[in-house]
Amino acid sequence: MRTGAEDLLAEAIEFLAAAEWPGNVRQLRAVLREASVLAPGPVVTAELVQQAMGASTRVPSFDEARDEFTRNYLIQLLKVTRGNVSQAAGSPGATAPTSTSC
Repeated sequence: MRTGAEDLLAEAIEFLAAAEWPGNVRQLRAVLREASVLAPGPVVTAELVQQAMGASTRVPSFDEARDEFTRNYLIQLLKVTRGNVSQAAGSPGATAPTSTSC
């Protein structure tokens, strides 16, 4: 019984090296394990690594991108003000997001 691929193509290694690994070695190990199991043969390709990582070529909608930007901006603003919401709200350029502000 085959348990998974045993070799990585250079393109798969390059993809793994370029990816950010905020988790740790366990996250990398889990991706390699899943890509290995997904492989129809003895070699893991970059495409299989992307699939194992949940990588998507889907471009987010404008609303999704704006919401993500707003969320990241507010998180950064709160970090700078050490969680002081009143100070963050009074920061230059800080305005309440609205659906018509774009």
